Amino acid sequence: MLRFVRRHLVSLVLGVLLIGGIVWALLPQPVLVDLAPVVRGTLVVTIDEEGETEVRDLYTVSAPITGRLLRVTLDPGDQVIGGETVVATLEPVDPGFLDRRLVAERQAALNAAEAAEALAQAELQRTIAVRDLARQTYDRTAALADRGTVSLAALDQAAAELRSRRAEVAAAQAALDVRRRQREGAEAALMEPTGVDTAGPEGEACCVPVRSPTDGVVLRVLAESETVIAAGSPVLEIGDPSDLQVVVDLLSMDAVRVAPTAPVTITDWGGPDVTATVRRVDPLGVTRVSALGIEEQRVDTVIDFAGDQAPAGLGHGYRVRVEIETDRREDALLVPLGALFREGGEWRVFRVDDSGRARTTTVVVAALNDSLAAIDAGLEAGDRLVLFPSSRVADGVQVVSRQDS
Repeated sequence: MLRFVRRHLVSLVLGVLLIGGIVWALLPQPVLVDLAPVVRGTLVVTIDEEGETEVRDLYTVSAPITGRLLRVTLDPGDQVIGGETVVATLEPVDPGFLDRRLVAERQAALNAAEAAEALAQAELQRTIAVRDLARQTYDRTAALADRGTVSLAALDQAAAELRSRRAEVAAAQAALDVRRRQREGAEAALMEPTGVDTAGPEGEACCVPVRSPTDGVVLRVLAESETVIAAGSPVLEIGDPSDLQVVVDLLSMDAVRVAPTAPVTITDWGGPDVTATVRRVDPLGVTRVSALGIEEQRVDTVIDFAGDQAPAGLGHGYRVRVEIETDRREDALLVPLGALFREGGEWRVFRVDDSGRARTTTVVVAALNDSLAAIDAGLEAGDRLVLFPSSRVADGVQVVSRQDS
């Protein structure tokens, strides 16, 4: 009997170990998870968006008249004085080229003007002859009146006739001057462009100087080379680069959550973070197309630097990133955003109880940002939550932290 027991003892032990291993393998194992505690702290909700700096009062200098713009000698960064510094100079433009039909029409007009001038000249010669005859008649009548041969009435009639003929000569002379000016205008209409003579009668250049409207700095030259420019065309921009503001175009759904005087933090501009405040949210939304081709309603939001003093180095048109504060929760229960999930239209988390099992817990979220959420009900400070729960995590499942395994 003892021999039999000894012979099968090893087999018995191996069988028991095998059965125990199978049972242990079939038992549910704890799920390895990442855990995070619920803590109290301050939650700040912000809208993060890119913005652009711009001069608060930007002046665009435009051409007051159509003319030839001489080359602008100012460069960006040059100082200008309002009402004194000449920023641009305009000269008259040459006449345009004439096509064959226009030349024929204007040549015919010139010929008509020359004919009218000749007619006026002939009329002047006729009136002069009539006037001379009237003067001779008056002189004879006056001589006869002195001897008493004719009456004074005849003398008065001769004097009136002379005055009338002199008036006709003056009218004919004026008509001749009109016809002469008309001929000169018809000749001018036939002038071809030469591009050389823009001087006035005294040899001085005939030009229009454009002066700076304000003290400041040239920010951008829009038309530098000499060219023919239309009235109202922009030439350059002037402003004070030390008086800057930030303009951000927010989505309309974000703009409604931004209030004037809201705190702002300006980052990613090339220096330390800068504090600022919202000055104005425009009441008008503008449709803009995003880089993906999606139409969006955007609203311009103007932001002022703290103390109205922009940091040194920033200029007009620089890109910055702004964080506009829309909500702040002090002494709130804070939960990592990765612990929350939606189920049945409610926010829920997996809370780990004292036995190490995950328990599905419904929570009330008061506010959330990109990383944290403020909880109003459902949790207490110190509770441990499962981060990014996988499909293996369910209510009542035993879990263990990866850090403790």
